[in-house]
Amino acid sequence: MNTDKFKDAISKLTLGDGGDWPETAIDGLEMAHQLDMRNSAQKFIILVTDADYKVANNYGIKSMKDLAQSLKSDKINTSVVTANKYKETYKILFYQLIIYHYHLK
Repeated sequence: MNTDKFKDAISKLTLGDGGDWPETAIDGLEMAHQLDMRNSAQKFIILVTDADYKVANNYGIKSMKDLAQSLKSDKINTSVVTANKYKETYKILFYQLIIYHYHLK
């Protein structure tokens, strides 16, 4: 994969008002976590969000920290694409995982 093309595509994403704040980021991350991936594959999940997250979820996960630890133990690389103002909100992912934060205007 050409990383420059990937970065260019990510930088063109825009965030808008989905009308349902906070979002279910934990559900989205866990749904991706449960996908059937080859054991030998490098695993990546990209969370694109324009809002805070709610802890209530459909998987019984108690916190974003617990989810981050589970993703890390399964060697899943997670990136977050969000506005800079939400960097602090998702910091547990930054400190627990090998991730990249992409700032969108």
